[in-house]
Amino acid sequence: MKAITRKQRRLVEKYTDPSYSLLDERWRRQKRIYLSLGWILSVLFFLSGLGFLVIYYQVKRSYLYAKELFEEGNTKKLLEMARWGGAFGTQSTGAYGRMFSIYALVDLKNLEVAQILKDRLHELRFYSKMFKKPYRYPLEVLAIKLDYSTPERLLSKLDSVKETQEDTIPITKVYFVKKIPKGTQCMVSSLPLDINEDDIVACPFCGNMAQREHLSGWLTTNNHCPVCRRTIKIVDCPIVKIQK
Repeated sequence: MKAITRKQRRLVEKYTDPSYSLLDERWRRQKRIYLSLGWILSVLFFLSGLGFLVIYYQVKRSYLYAKELFEEGNTKKLLEMARWGGAFGTQSTGAYGRMFSIYALVDLKNLEVAQILKDRLHELRFYSKMFKKPYRYPLEVLAIKLDYSTPERLLSKLDSVKETQEDTIPITKVYFVKKIPKGTQCMVSSLPLDINEDDIVACPFCGNMAQREHLSGWLTTNNHCPVCRRTIKIVDCPIVKIQK
């Protein structure tokens, strides 16, 4: 077995300390960046500095919300937020909400966030280390918190757990419903679903619905439901029809 280095020992001591919080650490880092840039730009360009301070307060709100969910132990909402968008997210403030949620889940030693980080790193497999670092770092912290020597060992364990615990997919070809609630959205595109216009399918595990075309496109690059993250294929997803 490879001997642990002094640096690795320090990291283990740091990340396993009960008082250590990845969420608070990353917030302090963002706080320093935005306040420093805001101050410098305020001196040079007044309006630009004010703009940075506005973004800072938006980022702070994202941190405080994730902190509140962390203190409540609301992993369901944190996981929902952590799955927003893809590796690059859809908007800057939304990206911060997603990342702060990931940090909070790491602090809670939540194993499901390891799968999210694994998926994000897979999306970035052709990018440089600079792009992977925001997801690699929390994975390294989580591995140490869960007493794994490397992130790879954690992911290996995660894969073995998925293989042994994967349930048999329910054999249902059609879901009959009385009606689709108004405002129901496609879980892939977030567009409203129309049972009369769209070819609608549902996840066989969680029941969330999507336009067949959009879910099929999603599954060409991902092998899981966008909501419950269970492994599925498009042929496994029953068609949704109105019960007459």
